[in-house]
Amino acid sequence: ALIFLFQLLELHFFPATIYHDPFRVIYQAELLSRGHYDWGRTVYFWRFPNNVPITYMLAEWLKVTNVFHLTTNTAIHLMSIGFLDGFIAICLRTIHRFSKRNDLVLGTLLFFLCSPFAYTYYLQVLYSDLPILFCLAVSFNIIARWQQYQRWEKWLAGPTLFLTIVLGQLIKPNLIVLAIATVLIIVALLIKSRQRLVKYGLPLAIVLLGFAASVPAQAGVLNAARFTNNPKYEVPTTHWIWMSYNPQGTGKYMFNDVQTEARLPNKTARQAFLKKALPARLKQLGPVGVVKRWLQKAAILLNVGGIQQAYTGGF
Repeated sequence: ALIFLFQLLELHFFPATIYHDPFRVIYQAELLSRGHYDWGRTVYFWRFPNNVPITYMLAEWLKVTNVFHLTTNTAIHLMSIGFLDGFIAICLRTIHRFSKRNDLVLGTLLFFLCSPFAYTYYLQVLYSDLPILFCLAVSFNIIARWQQYQRWEKWLAGPTLFLTIVLGQLIKPNLIVLAIATVLIIVALLIKSRQRLVKYGLPLAIVLLGFAASVPAQAGVLNAARFTNNPKYEVPTTHWIWMSYNPQGTGKYMFNDVQTEARLPNKTARQAFLKKALPARLKQLGPVGVVKRWLQKAAILLNVGGIQQAYTGGF
């Protein structure tokens, strides 16, 4: 209750503006919710079509809240609080279920209450990170509890797990690492404990089926959103790998590399360019430089120091 109260006070007295990707998503979603299906106002979605599904889903939510005459900001705040407090509740329930210790639950609750986690980025900026955390928490709990479910509960948990994976993959495509992890777990259990594989084989299979179903689901979402890719702005997947190995960078987004690719006429030309450019960049870094870059990227991934200011433009 205290967390929820502080969240309401935060949103009322310290509303943060947003910029870059989350702003583009919310702006376009607001247009879609009012029947304006023009994706060509900027080149953003042609360059980053992975954000079309989350934009379309947010637009559908805004259509619902428009019926009740809620403002866009209010609708977004409701969604943020729902995902965030839902994630917190699942975390607390998970800790209690596995530890059976109330002191650990209380300690975690105090962390959520006193740290910036519940009041800054995840509350103020609606983007793909928080829904993915929520999807991972739901998926983990269903798989972990699978053996404790009654038969009728499994009939509910199975479709829930399937839809959670599909939704998560649509929102943030790099969730695909969960599919890789699932395959590795299946292989490990096949070698070491086939009995456990039999017990958890069904939910693990549902996870993989969810990822497979996300491919036609994405096509359906793009069609429903009336979005068409523009080959002029498409970039190959290897573009991101090449950019991450820029010797002048640290593994992050490099605008100069984006401009270099943008000058090329189409995706085919960019692929031809990267076939030579990526090996050349790896050769320039050398084995030591490549390993150093991996360490830099891991440090960036694990550093939460700047998350309170992520995508916010002040109060």
